[in-house]
Amino acid sequence: TTNGGTNWIIQNIPENYKYTIYFIDVNLGWLVAGLNLYKTTNGGQNWNYLLSYGGNAHSIYFINSQTGFACGDDGIFKTINGGMNWVNQGYYGGQCIQFIDENTGWICAGSSGVFTTTNAGLNWVSKSDTSMTNQSISWINFFNYQNGCACSSSGYLFLTSNNGNSWRKTNGWNRLSQLYCCNSLNSQSFVTVGDWGSIARTTNNGTNWTYYPEVTNDYNSIQFFNSKTGYICGTNDLFMKTTNGGDAWINLNTGITISFLKLSFINENTGYINCDDYINEHWYHIFKTTNGGIHWDTINSPFFHINNIQFINENYGWAVGGRFFFLNQYYYSVSRTSNGGVNWNTSEWSLNQQLYLRAIFFINQNTGWMGGDTKQIFKSTNSGETWFGQYNSSETINNIKFFNENTGWANSGTQILKTTDGGNNWQSIYTFNSQMYDINIINELILWASGGNNYIARSTNGGYNWVLINRNFSNNLTLRTIFVVNSDTGWAVGQRGTIFKTINGSVSNVELKNVSVPQDFYLFQNYPNPFNPFTTIKFNILKSSNVILKVFDITGKEISTLIKEKLQPGTYETQWNASEFSSGVYFYRLEAGNYRETKKMILIK
Repeated sequence: TTNGGTNWIIQNIPENYKYTIYFIDVNLGWLVAGLNLYKTTNGGQNWNYLLSYGGNAHSIYFINSQTGFACGDDGIFKTINGGMNWVNQGYYGGQCIQFIDENTGWICAGSSGVFTTTNAGLNWVSKSDTSMTNQSISWINFFNYQNGCACSSSGYLFLTSNNGNSWRKTNGWNRLSQLYCCNSLNSQSFVTVGDWGSIARTTNNGTNWTYYPEVTNDYNSIQFFNSKTGYICGTNDLFMKTTNGGDAWINLNTGITISFLKLSFINENTGYINCDDYINEHWYHIFKTTNGGIHWDTINSPFFHINNIQFINENYGWAVGGRFFFLNQYYYSVSRTSNGGVNWNTSEWSLNQQLYLRAIFFINQNTGWMGGDTKQIFKSTNSGETWFGQYNSSETINNIKFFNENTGWANSGTQILKTTDGGNNWQSIYTFNSQMYDINIINELILWASGGNNYIARSTNGGYNWVLINRNFSNNLTLRTIFVVNSDTGWAVGQRGTIFKTINGSVSNVELKNVSVPQDFYLFQNYPNPFNPFTTIKFNILKSSNVILKVFDITGKEISTLIKEKLQPGTYETQWNASEFSSGVYFYRLEAGNYRETKKMILIK
């Protein structure tokens, strides 16, 4: 980039493994790529091979054009001739190295901790303390001789103000599972980045943090009433509302510092929500709102760990969860209310059942089904007073949905089960390659399902065949809930604040990179190429057009639709995830208006 990061130009770089890069001015820089070291003197337009290490080098740092240091699997190295020759100065398995002058520097060495030198690397002294015990330090950065930071693969940031003689683990940092880099801006301000595209910044020495993006919670449940108004609940007291179809979400502070599992709204104002956290010496909590989530009241709750709830009107609702033994008494795993949660009735039938339930669905006041870890589906015809077993599956029953009293479907692990006679007979009609957690019904033919590995799938023949919609995203997250309001419009939510939306029966995974109107339609060569398993496809759209981008195998068989939507003029990028395909030659084809273009790409595993 030459404009502060607003635009980026891909440069040709040797090899696929790029561990670190370091520039001392706009022209002179070094690149560590796997076992090899490269140097450029023209701003990265060309790279010259210098040498090969015995093991992977992870970090490189130059003080001036001649003096530099590198660290990696084979130790710490120093050069005094611009990288032409290197001398091994010791073995610490370094992950990151930094020098503040020709003599004083620091290195982090994973679980071995942090080391410093004051004699240009001839000797290294440990600078770790007990706060770093059992931590793998992945990056280090010093602002001056005293103030610095280090981050770990466990998601912690450590700060020092005395040259590393002592370190302070910052309070409240628990949002990321892994940190990759940190930067000291001054003695009070630090920035760190990590998993899931998250950035965190502090301006008061780690006392408080600002997160970008702010929402890094897991989203557990979503519900819409029309194409505009909907709700999401999740971990860490998360409850959000949208009135514009999800383009913007308002975080409504519930005042309940717990994690929410399931939403069950009966209209835009009245709804219920349950939690899975231990508060006030109890696990069992259901809350109710009558003003669209602005205020929540605790209602009486059945005495067990509640996994799921369903309300069909303001009076009738059910809760299922885990049966357990407490204070010499067994507590039930399914309960119902007929007065909006004022009282809960637990069936004597459930007392003698070894059940841990996850799914509950009532089609009306009397008839419903439930299932869970026991891999069984149960049915009730008397509002949940008694239940009888209908089906024994080979996997956990994660969800059950019915279109009417006869036709229904269930997520059983990787399987989709179907019944057409009220559950008397169930048939396994489809098997995915991932666990599926939710299913949503438009009619007897059109179904949606979501699950692990970003799976969003659509069926148009009652569940017998499914098309994976968005297999092109690199983060393999679990999508716990999917909700569709018609055949075209729907949302899916899951881990790490993930929200997908469709307005045309598919999920958009194209990113607008430049709003400037290009000179013509154009399909670029994918990069990297060859690739494994992700590659990026870039293209120009001259004028507003219906755009289709598809991938074909060597026989000409269509194997994936990456884009099928109307796009405005601009330059776009999308990504293809080929993890489920074998090595070989593939073709990608762009159709936009009258423009047609096909290019070849190579997958090597």
